[in-house]
Amino acid sequence: MLDAPLLPAVGVVAATGAALASAFMGTRAGISVAVGGLIGAANLWAITRIVRAFMPSEKEAENAKKGSAAGWGIFAVLKIAILFGGIWLLWKYHLVDPLPLVLGYGALPVGISVGTLMPRRNAA
Repeated sequence: MLDAPLLPAVGVVAATGAALASAFMGTRAGISVAVGGLIGAANLWAITRIVRAFMPSEKEAENAKKGSAAGWGIFAVLKIAILFGGIWLLWKYHLVDPLPLVLGYGALPVGISVGTLMPRRNAA
C-alpha cells in the first residue's frame, strides 16, 4: 500500500499516461504511449516501496525485521535491470515505437510534479 502523499502522484502519472495515449487512440503510437505511461507508473510505485523500506516511519521501524533492507536493495537493483532490459526488449523486437514510449514515460515527472501540488491527507 502507498503512503497517502504518494498515492495522488501515482494516480496522476497513470492519468497523464492515459491522457497522452488517448491523443493517439487506435494507433501503434497510442499503444506505445500507453506502455510508456504504465512503465512510468509502475516505476514510481516500485521507487516508493524501496524508499519506504529504507526510510520507514517510526511506527514501521518498530515492526521492521532486521535484514529486510538488504532484500529491498536487491529489489532496487533488479528494478533497474528490469526497467532497462524491458525497454530494450520492447525496442529490439519492435513492439513499441521509441519516441511515443518516451512521451508516455514523460508522464512520470509530470505526475510527480502535479502529485506534489495536490493536498495531502494525513495517514491514520
